[in-house]
Amino acid sequence: MTPFLLLIGYDGRGGSEFWQGHGIRIEMGDVLGYGQAMEQVLEEYSRDPSRLKEMAREAGAFIRENYSLEAEKQSIVECWEKILGGG
Repeated sequence: MTPFLLLIGYDGRGGSEFWQGHGIRIEMGDVLGYGQAMEQVLEEYSRDPSRLKEMAREAGAFIRENYSLEAEKQSIVECWEKILGGG
């Protein structure tokens, strides 16, 4: 079995763009909802994991495309240019 990572949790109000189809979002403090989501994921995985694996694969691709080291460097440069009045 090939391991994969599937996110289930609260977006922290700063990662909402990630949750658009890339994970299972739970409202902050919703412990029951978290447990129910975990139960549903485990049931689906035991029946047919293909949708969950595809969701995890797409999440990985999204992260690599949008949060690369190069993208982070460019974001920092753009921020400092704005702060210093150069952009």
